[in-house]
Amino acid sequence: MLDPLWETPAGLPKDCWLPSVPDLYRYSLSQNCVDVTLMGPEKREHIDTAIADVKQGKLKPNEIDYLNLYGDLHRDRLSIEEVSPQRLIYQA
Repeated sequence: MLDPLWETPAGLPKDCWLPSVPDLYRYSLSQNCVDVTLMGPEKREHIDTAIADVKQGKLKPNEIDYLNLYGDLHRDRLSIEEVSPQRLIYQA
């Protein structure tokens, strides 16, 4: 079984963007073929956070590309050595 996506993939530099669960909802909703996404909140604050993040709108193309890489790293389809540093998104 795979680790949850909110856990850092092996080898990802520590200063890279770590998507939150609401970021992952935005990722799903940024796909042109997706109109709705399901969630299983445990607390009211999870719903409020998800709504606030989704109100930001679709992710930018570079964010979608990064999250595609993030998922591939997470599922061991890629190693960090195969990823150009220019495709990573670093946190300030």
